[in-house]
Amino acid sequence: MTIQTQGGTMPILDTTTVVTNPDPITPDRKLYTSPEFKTSTLFNEDRELNNIIQYVEGGKWTVDFFQQVREINTPGQLPDINVSSTVLSYNRINKLILNISTPIDQTDPNNVTGSCDINAGFLPSYGDAFIATLVGGREALFVITLVEKKMFSLHDMYTVEFKLYEFFDKNSEMYRDLLLKVVKEYTYDINHVADKSAPIILNKDYKDKLDLKRVRADIIDHFFRTNVNKEKNIIALPTTVNTYFMDTLLNEFIFKTLGYTGYPNSSKLNRFNVPDITEYSIYDLLLERNISRLSTIDRNLGFTYIPLDNSMPVARQIGWLGIDYIVNKVSDAALIIDHTSYIATNTLTKPTGFVEPLGVRDSNYIFSNAFYTQDIVNCGLMEKVVLQFLRNEVIDQTNLQTLVDQYLYWDVIDQYYLLPILALMLQDKINFTFSAV
Repeated sequence: MTIQTQGGTMPILDTTTVVTNPDPITPDRKLYTSPEFKTSTLFNEDRELNNIIQYVEGGKWTVDFFQQVREINTPGQLPDINVSSTVLSYNRINKLILNISTPIDQTDPNNVTGSCDINAGFLPSYGDAFIATLVGGREALFVITLVEKKMFSLHDMYTVEFKLYEFFDKNSEMYRDLLLKVVKEYTYDINHVADKSAPIILNKDYKDKLDLKRVRADIIDHFFRTNVNKEKNIIALPTTVNTYFMDTLLNEFIFKTLGYTGYPNSSKLNRFNVPDITEYSIYDLLLERNISRLSTIDRNLGFTYIPLDNSMPVARQIGWLGIDYIVNKVSDAALIIDHTSYIATNTLTKPTGFVEPLGVRDSNYIFSNAFYTQDIVNCGLMEKVVLQFLRNEVIDQTNLQTLVDQYLYWDVIDQYYLLPILALMLQDKINFTFSAV
């Protein structure tokens, strides 16, 4: 089959006969289904499939998108180098992924069209543009010509039609003009679903988010390396003697918030859910995130000798494993075991400007009395951050950074109890560190 051009005829497909194995069914033969043939025609040339997959129906196309900055009732307009930036300006979204909904027709290089779905939390409009690279390495500017609103998973998404507007190798001035009209620069975060965060993030915030994710991973790694007892395969308080202290409430919180991430053998860790320790703990509050229930927390918890009676099979299993003490509810504070003499010591010298993560130590479980009474003045730094979290406030970046910088110098027991909570605070900051378009 051929098409007419000014220079004569041009073959669309190479019709040369190729001799192949007469047996049509061979182990290495790839059988294509009908949808796989719905590819685009690329400049009248055959190309390998891996080079054109992004232009196929259902493929993903990574582009730099330019969204017009305009009032909601102001009509969109096409890029124009003769229009000043005070009239026409853009928010740039780097690495935006377009989901191709119809194959891109590149038969005529000067009339390339297609359609795609945009599901990234912003409203595209007529005249918006994007820069993309076509097969052969040519960079081109495309413009949105039509927008259709749809619904996907109870939120808005958009199907747009686009067309080729300009090749930059023919009009480099258009490229420079487009960049000069950028007001703010964002990045599309491909991992936003897993992070439960916004898909479009300011470039600066995106870099900060990556740093937070790296730091959180380091903290989780440090926690497991220092608090997993490999002999017993348990998460336990590091001690200086052959005596084992384990908090099953903390362990359940860890598995709920960290899952099995951060420790390669976490699936082998022994998990014990001891019932009836308390009706409502600090971990329930953190997971529920409801400051109004702070006063209902059971604070009368502490390490007690493991009960080995027939009424608690789980406790018997823990005892048989050789664990001496677990955290339990007690009616008399005097029954709480003084474990301070058993705890390993952090030998690192605290740096100048070190801030204690907790307030004055007392008999309350984990946090100080100042925390439970919301006495911000006497709270430790970690307690202030947790109170902000419970109030659904934006966590103070300076305080969070100080905790991240200083956690290695915390006492061993503070690392044991507070690092999983710090990881939760960091995850919250990751989820909400963004500026939407």
